Amino acid sequence: MVAAGVATSAAIAWARAPRGTAAGFTVALGEVLSPEVTGPAVFDLASLTKPVTATVVMQLVAAGLLSLGTRVADALPELSGSSAADASIEELLAHRAGLPAWGALYRRDPWAVRAPASLPPDGPWSGQGMVRNAASRRDAPGWEVYSDIGYVLLGEIAARTLGAPLADAWARLGLADARARRAADPASLERMPPTERLDWRGVVRGEVHDENAAMLERAGGSPGHAGAFGTALEVCAFAARFAQALEGEGDLLPATLARAMIAPRPAGAHTLGWDLRSGDAPSSGARFGIRTFGHLGFTGTSVWIDPDARAIAVLLTNRTWPSRDHVAIRAARPRVHDALWAIEP
Repeated sequence: MVAAGVATSAAIAWARAPRGTAAGFTVALGEVLSPEVTGPAVFDLASLTKPVTATVVMQLVAAGLLSLGTRVADALPELSGSSAADASIEELLAHRAGLPAWGALYRRDPWAVRAPASLPPDGPWSGQGMVRNAASRRDAPGWEVYSDIGYVLLGEIAARTLGAPLADAWARLGLADARARRAADPASLERMPPTERLDWRGVVRGEVHDENAAMLERAGGSPGHAGAFGTALEVCAFAARFAQALEGEGDLLPATLARAMIAPRPAGAHTLGWDLRSGDAPSSGARFGIRTFGHLGFTGTSVWIDPDARAIAVLLTNRTWPSRDHVAIRAARPRVHDALWAIEP
């Protein structure tokens, strides 16, 4: 990845577990980092945050604190009467609440500019103001629209239900560096590859790349769509715990809820927090099986889990450095994933 010019830093974790046994996963790790980054590198996970947030939400469902039928207005009463008031937790998790894909929630007209534009804020914004913006438009309830906006609302719902920042729950799931992005410690920053250079933000390093997540965090909010940071090993360990939950093992989630999260849904590949392997040329490559699920992240991150082959691939990069216009990772991802299968468990 680095030698091919896809990114300046990259880390890979490849995990396999023998089929038909109770043996745990064996993990192979590797990373190549630019000179200003020390390892093990802590990457901005971008939208890999979504399945982590979804797992937190499902843990709240398992505890009886939320249900899949809970409406936005039930959990956030101040949004009663908003466009998104009747959207359910299940619809938000599955990207079927009819909310827009993206909007600059820290601007007066959040829907005026399409992603992936990077715009400065046009005034001071509170976390509550950004959440109200997220609930202000609902276009097509029931239709699949991959939506950061829905996960903004889920992050607020989860934090409100927990009575604590969502990042605390990410950390309990094994992302020990979940809050490292707020650290002023230079030693912590040295482990984080930069993600972009922008006129209005300067070099983005040690703060989440996604503008909505960054502005929400600055305002004291809990974005659910982006904001988690982690190493390749931490992401792989989380994925392994989820794979084990599917088999009724461990304490992450009851198997019924874990299986419900990856169950196929009509008219689309998005499930409850995860994406299914789909299309003629999936980014997971040609060798992952038909029941594979995972997620991509805008900064050049991905995780794929094949529950039948008991295989997990984690690829973390900073492909957005120094500009998000650099998209060579699209061709590189499947080649990397195919090559991993030559590594014996």
